[in-house]
Amino acid sequence: MRNHTELLLLLMSIGILYTLPAVTSQSAGCYFTAMNLFGPPSIQEGQKFEVQTLFSVTCTGPGFYTVRADLADSRTGQILSTSRMTYSILGPFAAVITSSLQAPNAAGWWSLQMNLYVLTMTGAPIGPQSQQLFGLAITTSSPSTSKVSR
Repeated sequence: MRNHTELLLLLMSIGILYTLPAVTSQSAGCYFTAMNLFGPPSIQEGQKFEVQTLFSVTCTGPGFYTVRADLADSRTGQILSTSRMTYSILGPFAAVITSSLQAPNAAGWWSLQMNLYVLTMTGAPIGPQSQQLFGLAITTSSPSTSKVSR
């Protein structure tokens, strides 16, 4: 009978261990303290380009965090580019995420919005997002003329 009692106590202990919440980065909060965008002020129709987002984050607890950058058309809300980077931190940190996309094939003003999120390793957001609106001019590409010399 003693073996059954010990086995029962062992199973109950294992059950309790699995039901206790682990102390993870999910219990921590993260907040953006700075966000700056760097990209071209204008681009030709259909041309590929990059936007670099420099940001600073402060988290209240150590852990592994993913920062996701969604570059969206601010008029339609359509996400045009998503970039992610994962960090292991003990305190505030700063980094750069590069987003790549292609300009539309129509000249005019293009209004964009960068949205930054800090996520836990499971993908849950753990703090308020940071947003910044910006725009760039889409210019008409000049037709290329090539001459063949003989």
